[in-house]
Amino acid sequence: ELVLGNKIFDLPIFIDIEEEKSKSKAVEIADAFVSYLQSKGYYCGVYASTSYFNDNMRGITNRYCGWVADWRGEQRFKSEFKDTFVFWQKTNKGRVTGVNGYVDLDECYNDDLPNYIMSQGFNNFPKDVPEKTGHTVEVFVDGKSVYKGVI
Repeated sequence: ELVLGNKIFDLPIFIDIEEEKSKSKAVEIADAFVSYLQSKGYYCGVYASTSYFNDNMRGITNRYCGWVADWRGEQRFKSEFKDTFVFWQKTNKGRVTGVNGYVDLDECYNDDLPNYIMSQGFNNFPKDVPEKTGHTVEVFVDGKSVYKGVI
């Protein structure tokens, strides 16, 4: 929590689970992480690979927001997982202008999630924050545009 401080996030805070020793330990870790942060007012979820969810944490996305790393293609994701996971990491070999080397590329399948988080007062938002303002912003890092979108 000290790392999060008073920062405001319009997307969930995720834990990346990779516990190899015990299947029950993975669920225990995820439950402890999410329960603790939810008690502090954060909207949280669990991130893992498809095989890890299947082998160690079946059903956990019934309780928490899920983000899956599955690099087998969009058709497979949409046919098998779109109703289970809110976020999809589609590759770890993406390219982004201005970044040397590979980056992860992800997609969100719930456009209303940021508005829900804001309207419910999660992630340090005051409860009376309106939905998106419609303002266009552009974010620059070292003089290069890295994001342009509507907030």
